[in-house]
Amino acid sequence: MSALSTNLLLEFPRSDRHFSGNTIRGDGLFGIALDSFGFFAGDQFDLFDNQLAGNNFDDFQPAMADVLLDPNTRDNLYIGTDETVLDQGTNNTIILND
Repeated sequence: MSALSTNLLLEFPRSDRHFSGNTIRGDGLFGIALDSFGFFAGDQFDLFDNQLAGNNFDDFQPAMADVLLDPNTRDNLYIGTDETVLDQGTNNTIILND
């Protein structure tokens, strides 16, 4: 991966998805991104009610953060260990356990 890419990208509109057990390797801006690219606003473009848990970032080098939740995300759940999470959304829950 180049430093200007994302390994796992979830684009709008996506809701009620479960992503777990992925191994993210290499480098990039983000390992996982819930991203609407900022082109749209409004409920029809929101990424909401997604669950992300148990993903492995041990072999990933982020340019910005391991995980991005962009401004059009809401009510998502992220469960991880020591990842960096950039949460720009609303009412997202981030749980990091060591």
